[in-house]
Amino acid sequence: MNSNQFQLIFNGSNCFRIRIMLSILSGKPIVIKNIRLKDDRVGLREFEINFLQLIVKISNGTTFEIDETGTKLFLKPGLLIGGAINHECDLERNISYYLEPLLCFAPFCKVPLEVNLHGITNNQVDISVDTIKHSSLPLMAKVLPILGLYFIVMS
Repeated sequence: MNSNQFQLIFNGSNCFRIRIMLSILSGKPIVIKNIRLKDDRVGLREFEINFLQLIVKISNGTTFEIDETGTKLFLKPGLLIGGAINHECDLERNISYYLEPLLCFAPFCKVPLEVNLHGITNNQVDISVDTIKHSSLPLMAKVLPILGLYFIVMS
């Protein structure tokens, strides 16, 4: 049986994080091709590669391959493990770029997720870390105990 028939194939870099998140949560490998072909800076950006490296740190068995031009990504998802992780975020994006997906992954990790992210906390592109702290975390505080799950502390 050919493993290619189980891959989801996407074109372009639209919804990059969401595609990665859904691949990890569903366990389905994905291929994203033609990433920024018509852009001045062709291919994946450093912050996107940095995001993929963070995903590899919180999971077991997740692998990704990027072609030499950076215009094609193959991601094979693994299991979300969690645990204590330190990660140096790319300075082109805010910490919240990395934090939002982690909030989605946290309830599905085998071990409580304890992440120290180092980087900038505010920029013109992403929402601020304070916005997440005062909006998303209180909402999760109400939902996660109902599901019998632990909670995230942000300091």
